[in-house]
Amino acid sequence: MHLIYSSYHSILSANCLCIIASLFFSADAFKQSPLGQQDHSPLDHSFNEIVHAKLSQYHAPGVAVAVVQDKLVTAKGYGIASFPSTPVTPSTLFYTASTTKAFVSAAWALFVSSPSNQNKSSGKITFSTPLSSIIRDDFVLEDEYATNHVTIEDALSHRTGMGAHDLWLGGKIDSLKKLVSKMRYLPMTSELRTRYEYCNIMVATAGYAFEVITGRWLGDFLREEIWEPLGMNTTVYSFEDAQKKVKEEKAVLAKPYLWDEEKGQYIEGNYLQNQTDEPAGNMISNVLDYAEWIKMLIHKDSPLGDKVVEEVTRPRTIVGKVEVFDGITTYALGWNVVIYKGERVFLHTGGETWYASIVLWLPDKKWGITIMGNSLTASGHVQLVLAFHLLDEFLGTPQEERYGFDESFRKELEDKKAGVSGARQILYPSAPSPPLPRSLPLSSYNGTYDHPAYQNITFGTQSDTPNSTRELFADVPDRQYPFKLRMEHVSGEFWIAYFVAPVTEFEELPIKAEFRIGEDGKVKELGIIILPETETAIWFKKIGD
Repeated sequence: MHLIYSSYHSILSANCLCIIASLFFSADAFKQSPLGQQDHSPLDHSFNEIVHAKLSQYHAPGVAVAVVQDKLVTAKGYGIASFPSTPVTPSTLFYTASTTKAFVSAAWALFVSSPSNQNKSSGKITFSTPLSSIIRDDFVLEDEYATNHVTIEDALSHRTGMGAHDLWLGGKIDSLKKLVSKMRYLPMTSELRTRYEYCNIMVATAGYAFEVITGRWLGDFLREEIWEPLGMNTTVYSFEDAQKKVKEEKAVLAKPYLWDEEKGQYIEGNYLQNQTDEPAGNMISNVLDYAEWIKMLIHKDSPLGDKVVEEVTRPRTIVGKVEVFDGITTYALGWNVVIYKGERVFLHTGGETWYASIVLWLPDKKWGITIMGNSLTASGHVQLVLAFHLLDEFLGTPQEERYGFDESFRKELEDKKAGVSGARQILYPSAPSPPLPRSLPLSSYNGTYDHPAYQNITFGTQSDTPNSTRELFADVPDRQYPFKLRMEHVSGEFWIAYFVAPVTEFEELPIKAEFRIGEDGKVKELGIIILPETETAIWFKKIGD
């Protein structure tokens, strides 16, 4: 997924929206009913109209929806899977992103409870087993105590003290082993088990440890132990396997899109083909397969069974107060645990560069839903609106008690715009006016800066945005999540780095940056506060001078 617009496969005109509209009510529907059951479908004409409105409002190309009520599955597709005219159906494949984490946690729970592990006289693995005891040579953190004490359970429940260092993935770090071995160069953001910090690379580390201890590729284990027993026969763990489904079984893998508001066009993205942190979000599936997963969870059936389901849904970490839910939200192993309108709910969302998904289920009501879409923010917004509409309809929530997602998203967009326009005042409120000049000519800041984990970033002065205040530019296309940095001088050696990428839908995200000048009068280092909540900079050393 290259960041430069011209590198995308194609740009799709706004007139394709008329094709989407024609498909809202014509996509295939799937209903699997026990004999004699005639329940009213939740995906009725009224719901279709809501989907139509929300896809149009948020410019999401398409979504697939499945609702589970006890043993009954109702599923339907809406909109476009691939322009010009391939519709989304319940069988359409999507990247399911972070909803993969629940499967990785289930794999660990199956292994921990397996007779081959339980019957060991020594060396038995539990969720309290330190990761370093399994992958000692590879797993080293900057903090020695954390290195020795981070457990499987800690990694799967986001309480390790490691922040979301996702930008360094890809490039030369092209394997799980390399990913894990490079973590020693990353700063910890808090003490072990002191707070919830969502961390993909720690879940990936737990996946790597699983492969080491079992001697099996995680994709094989999931297919043989979970997917095949559940009949999830179109679910895969790699882009290559998805391509085989497309070629050999005529499956449809939804293409990824982003709406360009300025041009009134859809941009087609590239499939993510090599995900370094694959256990954190590498699965590709459809809503019909995920419905089987939900049915198994709400009934605690095989292949997981009662004990494993209880294990993976037991809260481990306090997340905090989330406005939508009652009380305090917690996190189990691959599941958020919440109370909504008095009901226990387990849920997880997924967001890949171009895709979004959600899985939500109520164990006491034996009810659940899953929604998948082929854009990130647009589909993510649509999915939350649709998921909670269906949930509120099922629970009979009065209209005045329903959460206003549309208003929340509008406010979020306003805050984002304000954050860019007011970046100087927000990030550097004490900066002098007029600003201090930089120490060196602009060309002196050009060059390549290196970090042992984040790898190389090369800056130049050629702007792709004429008449802009941005003065230094870096294009980093070889990462798992390609990005650009646009640097704007603030005062002295303090700058704003505007991060731009498909994951931000090409909107600028301002973060603090600082250059250091060496005793020889040359630029020595560049520090970028990649995790703004920590105020800890990642320092890149200038090389080649």
